[in-house]
Amino acid sequence: MTRCTNSKCTKRCSLDLTPAMVEELERIKELTNMHTSELLRYSLQLLSVYIEMVSRGKELRAVDPKQPLFDQTMIVMPIQVMKETVL
Repeated sequence: MTRCTNSKCTKRCSLDLTPAMVEELERIKELTNMHTSELLRYSLQLLSVYIEMVSRGKELRAVDPKQPLFDQTMIVMPIQVMKETVL
């Protein structure tokens, strides 16, 4: 369902989550003091960045700023990017 007020439109959706996903969602909400909708919007933004990087042949990494050459974690998701995107 899409709802518009003034010049802002939002779409309501529902999700089916496993008990483990619900636990993780609640854990992150407690750590960040975010509402579920806000947390999911940030998650979507991060996924968009990941897809953009992969579509350009790049990698997404988490880097320890204290040891950037030695402590890196490549972030890999089981997603097949079909074509180059322009965001």
